[in-house]
Amino acid sequence: MATSTEDQASWSFVASNLPPICELDALPRETKLDLLMTHAHAAFREGDLPRAKEAVGRVLAEVGPDVSSTGGGWRVEALQFTSLLARFEPRGPGRSTAALTRVEQLQWEIGQAPSFNINYTRALLDAVDALIDDDDIAQAEEMMVRAKSSMTGALSGFTNLVNTFSSIEGRLALHQHRRDCGGSAASEHLGRARRLLLEAVEGYRREQAKRALPAALINLSAVQYDMGLYTDAAGSAGEAVKIDLELFGPDHPESVTDFTWWMRLRALEAQARLRP
Repeated sequence: MATSTEDQASWSFVASNLPPICELDALPRETKLDLLMTHAHAAFREGDLPRAKEAVGRVLAEVGPDVSSTGGGWRVEALQFTSLLARFEPRGPGRSTAALTRVEQLQWEIGQAPSFNINYTRALLDAVDALIDDDDIAQAEEMMVRAKSSMTGALSGFTNLVNTFSSIEGRLALHQHRRDCGGSAASEHLGRARRLLLEAVEGYRREQAKRALPAALINLSAVQYDMGLYTDAAGSAGEAVKIDLELFGPDHPESVTDFTWWMRLRALEAQARLRP
């Protein structure tokens, strides 16, 4: 298995050997789409978000907006990537719009091929996560109900999918706590958020799922912050930052965002220690 450093070097090698995006139009359609998505992934790993956005935008323009059009698989992948990129843009409906369109695409394809069920569940969970980003907790709750109903016995055997479910349901519980702050259910939501996120973190550690672990750790640190457990929160965020640096390096938006949060928590931890 490649180390994180080797993985980063591999993406740099791939990026340096790709033909420029502007030269891809002359290639056969499938080759063009494949290379555009490779451009998107390589650019994201290098922190070049504008190039990643350009590449994925060209994929969506090529396959078109119709759910029944050819290239539905490319459309699903491009929408998923659009949702990911929107996390790093100014707050707005961009991420949830892409995530919900992906759900619509997969919902149509389930009728064509039941094997898409696991992708549909993942798309629903991504939509929950995106809607939380947009502060639309009510619709996030609706999507979570749909995600739970899609978790059949067969799907529960996919360990990392179960971990992702716990992670996103825990994040939703945190934001339900914040929405209901002062209400009778607020403390119950916070306790449930902590339990679910601890389950997700331990599950990801067992599976050595390094790409998924930082988000769960950051959300766990937010729960610990709300509980006033600043030392625990700083510890969770610090572990996330360490993994970010291994995966992406110090200048990637993922690393910068988590590092900024970690510094804030360390300052609060220091202030708490100085109190009499």
